[in-house]
Amino acid sequence: HGKAPVGVSRRAKKHGVPCIALCGVIGEGAEKVYEHGITALFSAVRKTADFEEIKCTCRDDMRLLVDAVIKTLLIGSKT
Repeated sequence: HGKAPVGVSRRAKKHGVPCIALCGVIGEGAEKVYEHGITALFSAVRKTADFEEIKCTCRDDMRLLVDAVIKTLLIGSKT
């Protein structure tokens, strides 16, 4: 429910450090965490599915999550 990520983001915000949240699923109302210093949310699960299906797609889902985070972090670093 965002308690740990919000605690981390509040500490990061005090020091001017951006904070991203890597989530299994981004639930309804998740945008409220932006008020507490989280810069971006990323979800590891691409679609609603049962646990058996998620187990079958988790490697690809994690690869896509890592790829999205790295590409986001590299924005502006290319000249």
